[in-house]
Amino acid sequence: MTLVFQRPDRRRVSLGSMILFGVLAMFSSAKAAEPFAESDAPQVSSAPVVVELFSSEICMFCPKAEVFLGDLVATKNIIGLTCMVDYMQTDDNGPGRSFCSARQSDYSEKLRSGPDYTPQIIINGGRDVVGDEPETVKQALDEVGESSVLPIALAPVASGRFSATLPDVGARNPPLSMTLFVYHRKAHQAGARGVAREWTNLVTDLRVLESWDGMAQTLAFSSAPGEGDGVALLAQDPVSGALVAAGTLNAETPVEKTEP
Repeated sequence: MTLVFQRPDRRRVSLGSMILFGVLAMFSSAKAAEPFAESDAPQVSSAPVVVELFSSEICMFCPKAEVFLGDLVATKNIIGLTCMVDYMQTDDNGPGRSFCSARQSDYSEKLRSGPDYTPQIIINGGRDVVGDEPETVKQALDEVGESSVLPIALAPVASGRFSATLPDVGARNPPLSMTLFVYHRKAHQAGARGVAREWTNLVTDLRVLESWDGMAQTLAFSSAPGEGDGVALLAQDPVSGALVAAGTLNAETPVEKTEP
């Protein structure tokens, strides 16, 4: 299924309208498709670690960080997301997205990490690390260890939709902010502007949902990711940015895509 994305910076959608059998039209599709079988099990980890890489087109250090993130996702229990900012690219048709720049700036304010820069890695919404320093990132991941991030179980359902089962966050402090990401699992940029790039989980759309009260519930979304794509759902403390719960769902067939 080919997903067609619009690109306003922030879009808020009522979370209450999605509770248990509520269907939210998150995506529009160019053609009907059902990449998942109804019997597929939820894709969830016992203690997910979320690594967000903020990268840019003209940054000479970013390709190294992008390759490193791909290695992390392939070898560790990590939800990795590559978010390309739009303030460092050659023209408006580049891979940068304004919503990535806005999300990075929000982290900078919450973490007091200084001016925005690339490549920057944010771990579990609360740790700022330089993205092209693998040993520093690995040390930060080791220090995170058994994180307190709870799993969100994402599962395909009939007619090309998917569900998200949210845990009870217990003694945590709701309401929590909810963000839905759509990404290409593998994407390439041709070498016309210099060095060819390869991205893992390149974010192509971001939706900010209304806050979640922290109670266990199941949400239903009207479209599932298409071949070679995936979705991730993150719940965060709106004040500190710290991740409270996270989950991801990938379509089965990997498809390499080329960005401008």
